[in-house]
Amino acid sequence: MDANFYETVKNSSAHTACRNKILQMVLSNKDYQTDLFEIALNLDDKNHYKAIWIAEMLAEKHFDFIPIYIPKFLDLFGQLKHQSALRGGSRILMFIHQKSILTKLQQEKVIEICLDWLVGNYKVVVKWCSLQILADLSQSHVWIKDELRMIIEKDFA
Repeated sequence: MDANFYETVKNSSAHTACRNKILQMVLSNKDYQTDLFEIALNLDDKNHYKAIWIAEMLAEKHFDFIPIYIPKFLDLFGQLKHQSALRGGSRILMFIHQKSILTKLQQEKVIEICLDWLVGNYKVVVKWCSLQILADLSQSHVWIKDELRMIIEKDFA
């Protein structure tokens, strides 16, 4: 891993200008892409949430960087605890889902993650992304509608 790139991520902030600067670094150097995802996917790294911020921007604007990391992200998302990581992770999951490139098994994993996020003690954006994904998946997985109805009636005023 490039030490200078790691330091840049470590010292970054949530400001859009700062994240855009790192995004441009990743777009201009393929090695930084690997480094970024190595940081983002490592929950033991206390800066993983900062790397997830950049991965979120990649997922939104440059999705072609994301598909090879989908299996790793799906394994990671259920383990996220940091609120900033959860926010970015839920948006990454939404962008992944919107591209409709998930296998049936991956869709089941997404449903599980979203249901957990929906009933868990998470911030609004995480629940909103979960609802968006689940509402869309309910078109092909009809049972989700009943599950959502029960959750909404029980947990939401």
